[in-house]
Order: sequence, then structure tokens, then C-alpha cells
Amino acid sequence: MPREFDFGWVLGYYVIIGVVAGGISLFWEMVLGPSLAERLLPAGALPSAQSPIIDFLLSPLFLLMALYIGSAVVHLFLLILRGANHGYGTSLRVLCFSAGPQLFAIVPFIGVPVGGIWSMVLTVIGLREAHQTTTAKALFALLIPTFLLAFLAILVLLAGALVGLGKAVG
Repeated sequence: MPREFDFGWVLGYYVIIGVVAGGISLFWEMVLGPSLAERLLPAGALPSAQSPIIDFLLSPLFLLMALYIGSAVVHLFLLILRGANHGYGTSLRVLCFSAGPQLFAIVPFIGVPVGGIWSMVLTVIGLREAHQTTTAKALFALLIPTFLLAFLAILVLLAGALVGLGKAVG
């Protein structure tokens, strides 16, 4: 991946992949119903607009926000781990290019998790190569924020469950 070139088409690639994957996921949701995760979580646990169609139409905005915030967090952890040998734009490009496996969403049920795992593998390889760092530093720069976010989500869900339990008992 060249570090210096026009960034417009890189963002375009990322947004197109994300919107197509979102459209495929919307199709499967309408055909097969909500995903297992959506069925297991309590109502209102996932932030969403009133309609999946509105979510889909707003997906380019959500994708760009997630890209910039996610790459900033990953780059920050690369800096902390002393693995960021190039600028923020390099990390941003890696995250854009590693979005391709999102298209595995075409396969119902297993496509999204398989695509997510493959995207993470590509991100680690891309960060390692683009920043000329070690695999361990690239892996930890991606996994530490992922685990912190998962831990925070679990805490929020537990707090919500406790509040709901308190209302049911009281």
C-alpha cells in the first residue's frame, strides 16, 4: 500500500464496501428477521433509528464517523506501543483497505463474523507492513481498544439489566 496518494478514492472504496455490505445485511434482515445478537439483547439496547431503511440511508455518515474515530484510537494505541512509524493517514488507509471482507455479509448468519475476523487479520497485517512495526504491536493496537469497548458494552448491559431488575422487583 503506497503511503502517499490521493485519499479520495480510498475513502470511496471504504464507503462503497460498507454501503454494499449494509445493503446485503438489510436484505438478509428483511428476509430472515433480526440477527441472533439483536434477538438476545433487550429491546432498545442497540442504538437505532426508527427504520432499518433510515439506518441504511445514513450508513455513509456512520461509516465515516466510525472510520475516523476507529483509526484514531488504533493509531493512538500504536503510538502508545511505539509502533506508529508513520502518520495517522497511514492507519486510516489501512482501515479503509481492510474493509473488503465485509462483503462476506452476502452469506447469511456466518458471513458477518467471518468477514469481521478476516478484516481484523488484514488490519493487523496492514498496520504491521504500513507502519513497519511488529505483528505483536499491530495486534495489540487493534485488540486492546476492541476488548476495552467490549468490556464497556458488557458493563452498560449489566447496568441496564440491574436497573430493569430493580424496577421489576420494586
